[in-house]
Amino acid sequence: MAKAEKPRTLENLDVRLRAAREGQGRRTGFFRRQAAEQRGYRIAVEMVSTFAGGGLVGWGLDRVFGTAPWLMLTFFVLGAAVSVVNAIRVARQINRDLVQQEGETSSPEKE
Repeated sequence: MAKAEKPRTLENLDVRLRAAREGQGRRTGFFRRQAAEQRGYRIAVEMVSTFAGGGLVGWGLDRVFGTAPWLMLTFFVLGAAVSVVNAIRVARQINRDLVQQEGETSSPEKE
C-alpha cells in the first residue's frame, strides 16, 4: 500500500510545482512592468527638474547681476540640454537591461 501512495504524492508535488512556477511568471511580469513605470517616472521627473532648475538658477543670477533675461534663457537652454542627455542615458540603460534579460531567458542552457 505504501508503494501505491508514493506516485500520488509525487503527482501532487508535480501539480503544486507547476502552479508555483506559473504564479512566479505572473509576478515577474508584474515587477518588470512596475520597474518600467518607475523608470518612466524617473525620466519625467529628471526632465522637469532640470528645466526648472536651469531656469531658476538663471533667474537668480539675472537678479544678482541685472542681466535679465539672458542668463535665465541661457541656463534654461542648458537645463533642457541636460534633460535630453539624461533621458537618452536612461533609455540606453533600459535597452541594455532588456537585451540582457532577453538573452538570459531565450538562451538555451549549456550542458
